[in-house]
Amino acid sequence: MKPILQYRNRYLDKCISVILLTAIIVLSSAVPSQAQDRSKSPLDALLERVTSNDKTLVGSGYLRSRVDDLGSQVEQAISVLREHLNSPESLTRVGAAVSLGLIGSKASVSVPDLIVLLKDESPAVRYAAAGALRQFGPLAKQSGPALIEALVDPGDRVGFTAGGALFQVDKSLAIATIRNFAAQVYEGDPDAQRLAAISLGNLAYGPYGSFERSKFVFALAWVELESALNDDEAQVRAAAATALKQIANKLRGGVNMHPARRQIPVSTVVALKNALSDETPEVRRAAANALSEVGKAFEGTVSTLIPMLVDPKAEVRAAAASSLGRLGDTRFSNTPGAHEAITPLIEIQNDPDARVRAAVAGALGTIRVLHPDIAPALALALQDENADVRRTAARSFRDMAQPVISDHSPVDRNPEHPQNKRRVEARRMTPALIQALETTTNLSALWLHGFF
Repeated sequence: MKPILQYRNRYLDKCISVILLTAIIVLSSAVPSQAQDRSKSPLDALLERVTSNDKTLVGSGYLRSRVDDLGSQVEQAISVLREHLNSPESLTRVGAAVSLGLIGSKASVSVPDLIVLLKDESPAVRYAAAGALRQFGPLAKQSGPALIEALVDPGDRVGFTAGGALFQVDKSLAIATIRNFAAQVYEGDPDAQRLAAISLGNLAYGPYGSFERSKFVFALAWVELESALNDDEAQVRAAAATALKQIANKLRGGVNMHPARRQIPVSTVVALKNALSDETPEVRRAAANALSEVGKAFEGTVSTLIPMLVDPKAEVRAAAASSLGRLGDTRFSNTPGAHEAITPLIEIQNDPDARVRAAVAGALGTIRVLHPDIAPALALALQDENADVRRTAARSFRDMAQPVISDHSPVDRNPEHPQNKRRVEARRMTPALIQALETTTNLSALWLHGFF
């Protein structure tokens, strides 16, 4: 314990003056800004952030307080914000859409404008528009068809945000859409099958009530998606595997998973295992990823994935490593044999592809199994030439050591209790952690990721 505290004190002493100086500068620059904000009307303060062209300031967390302060200016704000939906600046359109969603039902007059934004050239704007429509609930019912089209949007988070919005604005239409896409997956042309599978995955995945949504998709479309794993077209097989993973992910409830999760048929796991030998790398990658969710608690999932760590394609090796890490996380999985993956993972930590090395570093930090070789392997990853690998290794170190450095109280009450088990395990690993720290020179990465 003392060496860890010595490292911590050393870096605190070196950095404390810099931190204090930075804090003084930030606070001194913030005071006039806050005073200036108080001198403005609530609407002007909101619009200043909406039009700031600052990605951070147009987020819902920063805009909510400004929206809450509008008071009697809310109607005027709605009118002005609707005008800003047509701004040439994409971040201004994002801020306006987010603000209208935060205002709520009074801003539902903007639904037609937001429907148009679902086809905006900017993925961030499309995401903000879908999120705003979700806030209006049934008042945005007319957006249903447009949200269905947005389910296959390739933009970051757009598809599953549209799925969540569809359930909020018109639940009956959402359920009918699931049935329709299930039929298309089962029988249709390859492109329609692929898009239907993507849509079903996004209807189940993402935040905002996804647990309830995933139960509907599981009940109405699981059989069809499993059947699609044997489709003649590789793109359909890959899309089906990804959708199955998304659905299973949202049915989880830790080790004590939801009954629907327990009803996942063995035939699906078998089909995904068979897909690991598919001739198309994309299908093998999707199947490896899917088994991390669908294959949880099933015997043989780990042993089936281990050979994929030496697949000819780097993307498949990386997917297999990440999946083995998730299967070994005892907070969310009780998959048998998780510890069997540790040695094979360490054996490929010098893979020529940085994506694989990063996946290995992440997996070793995720597997909640005591093993003497994990800490030295992560210490080696901290010296990697690739920044993503070093960053992932630092995060893994942090996750492993946090129970040690954040709580020094003795564990003398039932050390096998779930709340104490991880702390006990981490303390048992302390000697290996200390030794690994003493052999690495890349302590700055550990500092940046909250180790000290």
